[in-house]
Amino acid sequence: MEGSPCKPDHGTEGGDGFSRISISLRPLDLSDIDAFMVWATDKVVTRFCTWEPHTSKEEGMRFIMDKVIPHPWFRAICLDDTPIGAISVTANSGNDRCRGELGYVLGSKYWGKGIATKAVKMVAETIFKEWPHLERLEALVDVENVGSQRVLEKIGFQREGILRKYFLLKGRTRDMSGYWLCFGVILLGSMFMLGVATFRTWLEAFEDVENVAIQRVLQRSWAFKGMRSCRM
Repeated sequence: MEGSPCKPDHGTEGGDGFSRISISLRPLDLSDIDAFMVWATDKVVTRFCTWEPHTSKEEGMRFIMDKVIPHPWFRAICLDDTPIGAISVTANSGNDRCRGELGYVLGSKYWGKGIATKAVKMVAETIFKEWPHLERLEALVDVENVGSQRVLEKIGFQREGILRKYFLLKGRTRDMSGYWLCFGVILLGSMFMLGVATFRTWLEAFEDVENVAIQRVLQRSWAFKGMRSCRM
């Protein structure tokens, strides 16, 4: 959790969740301070963030210097190269290095346009390639943050359950919904697309009797349902 820009929050996405608006992801730096302050000072935007709204440009610049720039994977969500939000993956170490935690925040002006969904999808499609050691991407979402839960579910994140009194946010303990996405499982629209993961083919995955989690994903997917009748 430490170092993440927020527990995911963005507002409810519209339509099928995949915006036609073109966005890009890039590092955030001090030259972006004015754009950063637009959403970093908004109490509505930062409601579920681990940090309070910034009250001055100097405070915002310190945050960028101390938290953003040293972060191992922090990107601005940009519209026409102007930051309108941010998304990050926080790395773990040691025996937990196979897991990373996703966090994101988006200016309220851009809620309901599918932008958060698109940004999360972009990260899900690239982070496992950039970090070969990563096998599982996690997200903890406040149970009241329904919009963010929908974003994750559209991308293919699976809900593991509710963690009661799990997280202290701004002086209050919060119940959090836990989500995960494993390497190789990406949701495109409403259909599962499977990458190489640790298998070369979908059938190899099915034949691995110990990999129950992947079997379940395969059995739910539209592609595998069409292949099951082909098994000998």
